[in-house]
Amino acid sequence: MKDLESYDSEGVYKQIEEDVKEVLANSEKYSNIPICVLSHLYDKKRSKFIVDLVKQLEAKQTINREIFVFVYEDQKDRYEFLSKFEEVKMIFMVPDEFNSTLVGKRNYIINFAKENGYENIFMIEDDCNNYFLPTLGATNSGVEKNKKHNLCFNSAFLVWEYCIKKFDLKMSAPLIESSFIWVVTPFKNNETVRRGYSCIQNIHLNVKFMSDHDLKYDENSGWEDFDMNLQFTVNKSLPSLIPMGYSTIALKAGLSTIENNNLQLRCERNSNKFVNKWGYPLSKLVNRKGLTNARIDWIRIKKQIKEGVDLKKLIKHNVVDEFFKD
Repeated sequence: MKDLESYDSEGVYKQIEEDVKEVLANSEKYSNIPICVLSHLYDKKRSKFIVDLVKQLEAKQTINREIFVFVYEDQKDRYEFLSKFEEVKMIFMVPDEFNSTLVGKRNYIINFAKENGYENIFMIEDDCNNYFLPTLGATNSGVEKNKKHNLCFNSAFLVWEYCIKKFDLKMSAPLIESSFIWVVTPFKNNETVRRGYSCIQNIHLNVKFMSDHDLKYDENSGWEDFDMNLQFTVNKSLPSLIPMGYSTIALKAGLSTIENNNLQLRCERNSNKFVNKWGYPLSKLVNRKGLTNARIDWIRIKKQIKEGVDLKKLIKHNVVDEFFKD
């Protein structure tokens, strides 16, 4: 864990430095949550998590937790190269009417976790990688932003599990890189975990909480990952971002793929499903550069919570043709 031992924000992010020291002193306490990798049609250019996982295992870097990779059985040959690593357990799914979609695959993983007694899991899409902690930098204009202190997988998930246990998080995620670089003031003010922000792609889920509240990914919600954020939220557990960043090619690669299948039509269809399920003020439509999309309205949600409003009473409170346009 030399990457954690060498972490130094020069006293700028004092709380993060203290948390890292705790992880180093008691790492065995933060090695229990399994990593569940959601993969499909492995591709070296896209499946960056698996590519980096192999590199780290081949370099004899320890990863002190269980790792499961979930793929369809008919893709078994594509993943044969992982069989040589005893740290990696392959879960081959037989496609059926319940798990043949991305939503179905997510629910399969949740059910797998329940059946095997896991209270929490990391659910990682295979195009996520490059985890890092913040150190302070500056742009050419003098505006403060974060630099990246890179972490191996073992260290990254130790820090993440530490945050989960310290703050009793039920749904959490690191910051995507484009947001991570600008989160300076909260970290300076020791606001290391930020509640009420969307967690997608690269997430932790408390499976027991999901079971207790009968939460599952909804095939008809339009955007099932954002929908799950609201399911946690209305059950009084705000999704939270931890003080760690990550990279993904999903937005760029996914966008180019969708463009060939009519991006605008897909966004409008899914966004309308999403806002028609939740309504205002929990969700809203935004229109940027002629593209309609849906968003969770975190500002208004947190205002309602502060005022003591039961969010469940706001579901479909106001569903109209036109929502807020940014």
